[in-house]
Amino acid sequence: MRKLSWWTGPRAITQEVRHRRISWLELLSDLVYVIIIHQLTTGVIDDLSWSRLGIFILLFLVFFRNWVSMVQYFDRHGDESLRTMTFTLLHIIAITVVAIYIPDVYAGHLTPFLGAYLVNQGLLTYIWLSTGIYDVGHRPAAFTYNIAHDVGLVVIVAGLLMPSLQGQITSLVVWVMIDMVTDLLMIPIEDREHRIRHLDYAISSSLIERYGQFTMIILGEALATLVELSHEHLTWAFLLSLLDIICIWGIYYTSMDNLNIQIRRYADTLKYAYFNLLIIMSLFLHVLFVSRLLEANTSLNRLGLVVSILMLVGLLYGFNLFLNHNFSRDLQRVFGWTDAAATLLVIGWLVVNPHWFQPLIIMTLFVLTITKLMWQERRRELPTE
Repeated sequence: MRKLSWWTGPRAITQEVRHRRISWLELLSDLVYVIIIHQLTTGVIDDLSWSRLGIFILLFLVFFRNWVSMVQYFDRHGDESLRTMTFTLLHIIAITVVAIYIPDVYAGHLTPFLGAYLVNQGLLTYIWLSTGIYDVGHRPAAFTYNIAHDVGLVVIVAGLLMPSLQGQITSLVVWVMIDMVTDLLMIPIEDREHRIRHLDYAISSSLIERYGQFTMIILGEALATLVELSHEHLTWAFLLSLLDIICIWGIYYTSMDNLNIQIRRYADTLKYAYFNLLIIMSLFLHVLFVSRLLEANTSLNRLGLVVSILMLVGLLYGFNLFLNHNFSRDLQRVFGWTDAAATLLVIGWLVVNPHWFQPLIIMTLFVLTITKLMWQERRRELPTE
């Protein structure tokens, strides 16, 4: 049993906490992302163009990867010490300051954002570096991770010194790429550490809950945006959009129910993380285009809605197929046919009269949701293959 003092190093990776519950500190940390998601959405809801959509996706990746970094830190090294509380609160303050400058990014002014993000990322870099300082056996992994992130910090500094907006955007893109490539570099290092120190790979229940909680933040933003765009009037378009979000919620949570995820190597943990990244991004894009359709029934908004549905349905099926050991062959066959039929119908509705587009989309999503709900209970009873 690990003894905690008022100020102690991060929990060693060997000191696994089984059946860990999400702490109040983690809930507070997630609360900040309610504001961040709102800032990201409002930046494109009134004026959507291909360039703004690109900025939206880039900023989402920047903030989501930041969130994942702290989630993983809590899952592997977090504890109830004063040190953990102090650095978590400092991170909350730092990322909140970064969120202030999101509108500036949409307006074409990246310098304040990059400056604030540099401070935030410097803090995160030290937090992860400290895991190797206090845990000698973890140093190869911690130091390799931080070397890559030190290069990322240099890239952000270079972006601050660039006079052109395009150069600053490029620096942010390069930073995201470095962050993701680092995950691949960590595969052999993490596998070696787990083998030498006899560590087990696992996706904790608290980690699954954190991803589910972030999804709830996205869907909560959807409801808040729809209410805001209704302009205090109950309309048919508002009701359709509301039904859309409810159906998407049903499709997501029935697909993510009764999970049995078995991790054998570090690459499997990355597979889990990146499936979740793409699923949540498709949800976020869906929220964006549902909200846009409430404002204007344009071809771009209809196409965006269809693409987001295709992404979400396909990714959820792939997640279960490659990671969920409770996804039996019967379920693969049933969900495969229903998902394929739904996606074909969704694509087909692009050519119908625009006035019928959203009602037909809702009808398709509703039938798909009901089908998944009907199989939800049976899924629990089917044997694992």
